Amino acid sequence: MADNIAVLDGFTEDAIATSTHGIDLYLLVKPGTDFSDTFKAWDTDAQEWIKVSGWLFTVHVLKSLQARCVTEEELAEERAALSAEDRAVLDRLPLEMVEDLGITLEIKDQD
Repeated sequence: MADNIAVLDGFTEDAIATSTHGIDLYLLVKPGTDFSDTFKAWDTDAQEWIKVSGWLFTVHVLKSLQARCVTEEELAEERAALSAEDRAVLDRLPLEMVEDLGITLEIKDQD
């Protein structure tokens, strides 16, 4: 199965669930999912549906950014606007996932 099966079923938000036991889950979830309870998600690594006990994880919904050109200063400003916790989560994402999410920012030349 591929991620598009989950997207077609309404699981359109990218999320990372982290636990204090060093477990990271890269998920697709439905918008408005209640992470304090058990919830259904698509595991993008295992390529299968899973049930997650939300109270065991800290879940961060990631915004899919469209690829666009920015200056280094604009990129630094956007990064600074993120909370420290969100910056830490984004920094932990594997490069492959960042590319899959469309979080590719091209640095434009400053003339």
